[in-house]
Amino acid sequence: MPFADLTWEALEEWAGSKVVARGKSYRRAVEDLRTTADGRLLAWVQGGDRYATVVSLSKTRKLSSACTCPYAVACKHAVALMLTYLDAVQTGTSVPSAAAGDERLDRPAHGRAGGDPHEDGRGESGEPEGDGGGGGG
Repeated sequence: MPFADLTWEALEEWAGSKVVARGKSYRRAVEDLRTTADGRLLAWVQGGDRYATVVSLSKTRKLSSACTCPYAVACKHAVALMLTYLDAVQTGTSVPSAAAGDERLDRPAHGRAGGDPHEDGRGESGEPEGDGGGGGG
């Protein structure tokens, strides 16, 4: 379980405290959480739309994600996925394996690995600037 010892501080360092706080409120929106053979996590996360979200942890313990939302990386949907997984670990709930051809593995291809949550025109709120902001998805 490569993600099992991930800390709240590591999540905040990766995504920023505002995005982590918003992701916390999206935990109930995570659907069909799965693990992949190569150690990634994936799920559908319901926001303004239904987003395919994938999170990875490198051998050097660096988080990266891809999501079909406009934010694309280190988003509230990825944080919600992580928190849901950590809840499952804590409660001893097993997370099923994804099928080899799971469509979510191809969908977030436009997302970039890693990512500074405040680069590329994203504001301090952690959301894309100029899209009407706030809380839609």
